Amino acid sequence: MDRYLFFSGDKPTLEDENFSRDALLQAILDRTDDLFTDGVIQGFEVSQNGSDLVLAPGVAYTGGERIVNLDEVHQPWPGSTNYVFAGYTLTEAAPKTHFVTGQTHQTRQIHGFALRLSAFPVKGAQEVVVARVHTDGTVEDLRGFAQVVSDPRIHQSNTDTHTTAQNFRVGYEDEENPGSLVLTVESALAQHPELELLFRHGILNLQDGHGDRVVETRKIPSKPGTPILSESNLALQILADAPDRTAALKAALDTYTAARISVEALSSHVSELDGYRALINAKRLLGYTLGQIRGTQSVGGSLDLEVLHAKQQAIVSGAAGTGREPGTLSIVTGSATVTGAGTDLSSSLEGQTLLLHAEGLLAEVTVLSVNAALQTLVLTEPASVTEPAAYFYPATVTALGYGTGVATAPEMLAAVDATKAAKSSARTEVLQAKAAHANTVLELFKDEQGGSGDSEAYALRLSWDKPALVDLEEIRGYRVRVYELKHTRTRLPAGVSKAVLESAHVDLIHRTHESSTIPRQKRETVQASDMTGSGSTTSLVKVAGTAVLQPGTRVEVGGVSRVVKSFDSNSRTIELLTPLPTAPAMGQILTGYQLAWEGDVWTERLQWPIRGGQHLVIYAQAVTEYDVGGDWSAGLEVLTDELENADGETLAEILARRRSQERTRFEVERDRMATDLEEQVFQLQRALAEAPTQEQFTTVVKTLEELQAGV
Repeated sequence: MDRYLFFSGDKPTLEDENFSRDALLQAILDRTDDLFTDGVIQGFEVSQNGSDLVLAPGVAYTGGERIVNLDEVHQPWPGSTNYVFAGYTLTEAAPKTHFVTGQTHQTRQIHGFALRLSAFPVKGAQEVVVARVHTDGTVEDLRGFAQVVSDPRIHQSNTDTHTTAQNFRVGYEDEENPGSLVLTVESALAQHPELELLFRHGILNLQDGHGDRVVETRKIPSKPGTPILSESNLALQILADAPDRTAALKAALDTYTAARISVEALSSHVSELDGYRALINAKRLLGYTLGQIRGTQSVGGSLDLEVLHAKQQAIVSGAAGTGREPGTLSIVTGSATVTGAGTDLSSSLEGQTLLLHAEGLLAEVTVLSVNAALQTLVLTEPASVTEPAAYFYPATVTALGYGTGVATAPEMLAAVDATKAAKSSARTEVLQAKAAHANTVLELFKDEQGGSGDSEAYALRLSWDKPALVDLEEIRGYRVRVYELKHTRTRLPAGVSKAVLESAHVDLIHRTHESSTIPRQKRETVQASDMTGSGSTTSLVKVAGTAVLQPGTRVEVGGVSRVVKSFDSNSRTIELLTPLPTAPAMGQILTGYQLAWEGDVWTERLQWPIRGGQHLVIYAQAVTEYDVGGDWSAGLEVLTDELENADGETLAEILARRRSQERTRFEVERDRMATDLEEQVFQLQRALAEAPTQEQFTTVVKTLEELQAGV
C-alpha cells in the first residue's frame, strides 16, 4: 500500500504520527502473513519469445506484502540458465521542502513490482521464484501457490437445509468424496469472484493447489441470475407537492385563456358592427331607401351590394348572432339541386334565404323545396359555382334589420345598435370575469412558488422481473448503478455492458451514482413433519398424517429441498414447484419449513430523481441471501427528455408547459393591470366609430343647403 511519511515540516507530533502509522501497517502485514504463505495467487507465468522472456500479469504474496503486476513484462534473456524472481519494491517520492530549514524530504512510499534474473536459486527477502529458464530456451515452471490458512468455522457440521450434502463440499476427488470439484487459489479466485468474497468472510477455504488437503464449506452459494432491464418498464413519475393545487392552476389558466379569447372575439364583433352601422348610415345620408340599402332595389340601374356583403361577413364571423347549420352542402354548377352531408334539412327551410360559405365563395341562395328523406334541396335558380362542401347559415338576420318589422333605415340602424349593445355588454361581463380569473391564477401561482420553489419534482421508475432462483436461493435485493453521461445525444451501442462503458466510453461519463433496493429479511421456522404415502411422483407427493403444508412452504424430502406449489387437502397431496430427481419412497420423512421474505415484488424497482436533459445508463445486479452478487445487467440507456408519464406526455413537453406557465404568469399580471385601460380605450374607439366622418358631414351640409335653396 502507498504510505505517507510525516515530517516535522507539516506535523508537530511527528513521532506519534509515525508510530501510529507503522503500528497499523505492521498489524496489517502480520494478519496478511497469517492468512497466506509466500507464493503466487494467480498469473506470473513465464514464457520465452525470441530473445525476450515474457512475464504475464499476476498477483502474489511475500512476507505479508501483496505483489501486483498489471502488464506483461519483457526482459532480455542472456542465453544462459537463469532463475526468474518476482519481487516487491518500495520507492520514495513526492519531495517536500521544510519551511524553516529548507531541507528536502521524501513524503510518500509507493509499493511496486520488480523482475530479477539470477544464475543462483537464492531468492531475496521479499521475492518469490516463478520460473527457471534453461540454456536451450525451455521454461521450467517453479511457481509455488500461496496456501490459504484454514478457518475453524469451515469444519462445523452442515446445518443448511436447502441443499443436499453433495452441494456443500469442495476438494480433490477421492473414493470417499466422489464427484467433488478441485478449486485452487489460482482457479477459484480468478474465475469466481464471489468465492473470494466468501473466503474473506471465513465461509470458504481453498486448498493450496497441490491437491493434498480436503476442503469443506458450510455452503457454496450460487451466483444469481441477471436482471433484465427494458424500456417498456420505464415510466415518468411526477412528484408534486400539491397535485390538487396543480390541477386547480391548470383549470384556472384554461378558464382565464378562454375568457381572454372571448374578449378578443367580442371586441372584433363590436368593431365589425361599428363598421357595418357606419356603412348603413352613409347610404342613408346619400338618400338610399331601405330596399336600396339591403341591395334588393337598384341604384342608378344596378344593385349596390356593399351592405349585403358586410352583412354576410358579419354572419360568417359570428357577429350577427346566428349559428351555422350542421353539415355541408354539395353544389354543382348549372344544377339547382343541392345535396347535404351530415345535415338536418327539413321543410322549414322552404322559401328561406341561405348564406353559402366556402373558400372563395360567399353567396346567398333561396330554397324552393326540400326533400328531407334524401337530404336534398332545390334552389330557385341553378348554381353558378361548384363547391363539394360549403357551410351554410340562415341569411335573414333579424338582429341586423333584415327581418320582418323593419320598414325604414333608422329602424335598421336601431336593430344594429341593439345587437352591438348586447355584444358590448357581453364583452364587459367577460372582462370582469377575466379580471377575477386573473386574481385566482395569480394567487395559485403565488401558492405554488411559496413552497419549495418548484411544485413538481420528477423521477424515473424502472421495474423488472425477479431473476429465476438458482439452487432455490432467494434474491435479497439489488445493487443499481446509474451513470450520467456528458453528451445528451451521443448514443451508445444497444445494451452496452458495464465493462465496455467504463473502458471504451469512460470519457462520456459525467458522474456515477450507486444505489440499492431495500433488502429483504428472511424468516424460517420448522412447521410440520410427516410421512410420504404410496403413489408419490417427482412432482406430486402423497402425504400421510395430518400435516398441513401451505403454498410457498419449503419441504425437504430425502435431503432434497423444494417449494410447495399447492396442497390438496382431499387427496392429501402436495404439488412441488420444481420436480424431485426421483420419486420419494413410501414412509420417507417429509419435513416442512415456513419461509417468508419481508418485502414484496416492489423491491424489484428503482425510483431515481431526474431532471430534463439528462442522458443516463442504468445497470442492475441481483444479490442473494448469501450476499453473492450476480452479473450486471445489460445497460439500459435513458434520455430523460423522452420519458413519458401515464398520459403519454414526455418530460420535455411537461417542462415546456411549465415554462409556458411561467410566461403566462407575467401575462396575467400585465393583463390585470391593463383591464381598466383596455375598457376605456375600447369605449373611446366606439365613440369614434359612431361619430360621423367628414364626408358624411359634408353630405348633410350640402343637403341642408339644397333644402334651403328650394324653400
